[in-house]
Amino acid sequence: MKLCAIVTAAGQGKRYGGPKVFGIRDGAVFHEIIADKLQSHDIDTVWVVSGENISNELKKFPVHQSDIFAYNTNPSSDMFASILAATQFVSAHYTHIMLWPVDFPDVTEESINKIIASFTSEKNHYDVIKPFCDNKGGHPVIFSKRAFTLAVSTNSGGGLRDYFRNSRPITIAVQTKSDVLRNINFKTREK
Repeated sequence: MKLCAIVTAAGQGKRYGGPKVFGIRDGAVFHEIIADKLQSHDIDTVWVVSGENISNELKKFPVHQSDIFAYNTNPSSDMFASILAATQFVSAHYTHIMLWPVDFPDVTEESINKIIASFTSEKNHYDVIKPFCDNKGGHPVIFSKRAFTLAVSTNSGGGLRDYFRNSRPITIAVQTKSDVLRNINFKTREK
């Protein structure tokens, strides 16, 4: 089984005060924090999907060796538009795709270990691995290639929520701590 990651980072970050792809925590850009965490789990390819209009700004920041940038030409849309933009890069040799919104840089190593352990132990008897805390779903989420393809190809405009609602995928709920629920919407939450 081979896993790659898509970090969705094309949002305009209106509440945040600018695109979250430039968000910084402890001196590191959010997507770099995520890429560093993934590298220790043999996830060798991380696609960072950002808005095309910020591509020149990205050159000012350090780039992780595993990061590959893809561009969402419709960043004012929703996260699903970024997922669609990344689909062209997910080659056949990947069996699973991890979706990780860029505004979740604080997911702990403990939670990642639980999610990855479920990925490696469950073989192919699931469509989705999703972290939960207090009965709330969080991020990052792992999709089997089949489920990911189905979610993308059958979407009627309602994003991933439609996929979960209409397809009822076989989902493994991984109980984690609340770090999988904490996205950063305001700069005041930065450390």
